[in-house]
Amino acid sequence: LKYFTLVLTWLIINPLYLAGQEKIFKENGRFAANIERHFDVAPKGTFSILRMAGSIRIQSWEKNVVFISEKRLMNVSNKKAAEKILKNIDSEYRATKNSVAIKIQDLDEGIHSIFDIKLPKQYALDLNTSGGDINIETIIGSVEAATSGGDIEVMEIEGRVNIATSGGDIEVKRIKGDLNVSTSGGEIDIDNVIGDTNASTSGGEIKVYNTVGDVEAETHGGSIYVTNNKGVINVET
Repeated sequence: LKYFTLVLTWLIINPLYLAGQEKIFKENGRFAANIERHFDVAPKGTFSILRMAGSIRIQSWEKNVVFISEKRLMNVSNKKAAEKILKNIDSEYRATKNSVAIKIQDLDEGIHSIFDIKLPKQYALDLNTSGGDINIETIIGSVEAATSGGDIEVMEIEGRVNIATSGGDIEVKRIKGDLNVSTSGGEIDIDNVIGDTNASTSGGEIKVYNTVGDVEAETHGGSIYVTNNKGVINVET
């Protein structure tokens, strides 16, 4: 009984002992696993995803905890290869009191991840994905986000916002800070920005509503609408 109690206590205070024990299952013909990690952090910090393929959804909450839920889809031929990828999960996570970073190692294995992340409200973000949507809501801090093949939606941000996609639409609402957005193949919809706005697209409409600050907008293949703006407007199509 004493031995059992000691082991149980040790597992409770060392949750990462169970890392790498995620169950593997099949989904749409691919091996998959659900991964969860949480890190106790300071109220202010930075979060980054530097190398991955897939979608990212980020929301803030009142806890001083970064909680990461990831569904990892692996395009490999057998379960043993999937187990090998999962064995190295915790080497992909870097956490300190003021920062959490994820860098997926085996993108050549055909990994596609779906991240659902909760973190403290006062956090700076640096996100980069090679193929998926990005959704960010209610953050106090700068936001840097880029995707090579998906839509971006950003709402309720207090801080500078720089976002870009090579193949999707961008929607931005309620920003307090300078805004810089660009897409190579989609529409841009901006509403309620206090700060300068710079928007460009190679193939779509740009709509800018209810802004306080200068507006620069350029598109090579669509219309531009600017309504209820307090500042200098410079647009080109």
